[in-house]
Amino acid sequence: MRLCDAPPRVIIAPMLESLKTARTTVTNAADGVGQPLAGVAFVLTGEFDEHRDKLKAKLKSIGGVPKSCVSKDVTHLVCGKNAGKSKLLKYEKLVFKGCVIKKVGKDWLAATLEVAGMGMKNTSLAVEKV
Repeated sequence: MRLCDAPPRVIIAPMLESLKTARTTVTNAADGVGQPLAGVAFVLTGEFDEHRDKLKAKLKSIGGVPKSCVSKDVTHLVCGKNAGKSKLLKYEKLVFKGCVIKKVGKDWLAATLEVAGMGMKNTSLAVEKV
């Protein structure tokens, strides 16, 4: 059988398969600009000076992806005061298995927001000398 005598699906199917593997990804140079947390998936645990939903929204606005539980997809576990024991235990198990998850605290959170031009609300009580 000659190629021109072959049914169209015999010719087209391999061509379509080659297109799938040869497909290239076009990226925009502006992607990631102003997104210092691009590629960062985070979980917040514990108590913070600011409401957790507001912190999530701020981190999301600069490219972070909020997650509700610790998994192999998480890159940062952000720990506040009285961090959740179950999240810390899950973090330890995943790190032991070889997952790369950074455990960071309030200082990292404050510095990240500061770099992005956002502050962190400070509601801690302090005694002022008069």
